[in-house]
Amino acid sequence: MATVPHFDASQIEASSKAYLDKHKIEIYLQDALSRLLDDRPEKPAKFLSEYFSSVHRGINTLLREYEYVRVTKQNRSAFIDRVADVIPNRSSTHTAPEYHHLIELLCPDFPLSIIHRATEIAAHIDYKKAYRPHELLRYKIPAGRFLGAFRAYFTYIDFFEHAHIAIRKAALKSSGASAHADESVDEVVCKTYSSREVVALGVGIVDAVRSLLDGEDVEFDIPPTLRVECALTTFKEQLQQLRDVTVGDAFMLFLVTFAQAPEERTVVADRGV
Repeated sequence: MATVPHFDASQIEASSKAYLDKHKIEIYLQDALSRLLDDRPEKPAKFLSEYFSSVHRGINTLLREYEYVRVTKQNRSAFIDRVADVIPNRSSTHTAPEYHHLIELLCPDFPLSIIHRATEIAAHIDYKKAYRPHELLRYKIPAGRFLGAFRAYFTYIDFFEHAHIAIRKAALKSSGASAHADESVDEVVCKTYSSREVVALGVGIVDAVRSLLDGEDVEFDIPPTLRVECALTTFKEQLQQLRDVTVGDAFMLFLVTFAQAPEERTVVADRGV
């Protein structure tokens, strides 16, 4: 006689929460209900059907506020695809302000700082030189190069922001400075590392980034491990060839090597929700 399987309610609850969190279902449900109550359409079922259809097709981010565009990796990826749609000529060249104006057509409050970062990555790849945001205002970056840098950085922007913090902490630790002293933080971040000091700095940065990959219960999207490891390998090699490096320079080099690292391809594109 077949036995009836026993299910642990707590395990089912944990499994359900993990599923909802993985696919960010609650975020979309809350947004859908909020927009439903704002519009109060005569056919709410049709409204909700069209909402989730737009999420599935990747057009739900059009003309939405930046907070919504950024909230999930699926939204960020879809938004990048829409940006690529409005820049069909990959050989065309534009400045950071021009790219920002184009992107503002899709998201009016999109931060200029993210465009600056993407153009800085692209310029470093093209010209093998690091530029500061104010210097990039006059440089025209090829659209194909900009879109590649923008996709690499914005898709995993939460990861890179956490990596930046971890790298600063690693620099503080290697210098023996106190993490609670603002003057020490500023001094270490602005410090220029000699070729002999760069090796230790590089080891600390690699360990800091890997700690994010190994972290449990992280609340941000992590890039594919193989791509990060490929970037870190190139990063260590190139960092040791530099002189007079600051923590900011090292972080930019990591962003550049990540943008150039090969992406992991999947046979079927995953639209998520």
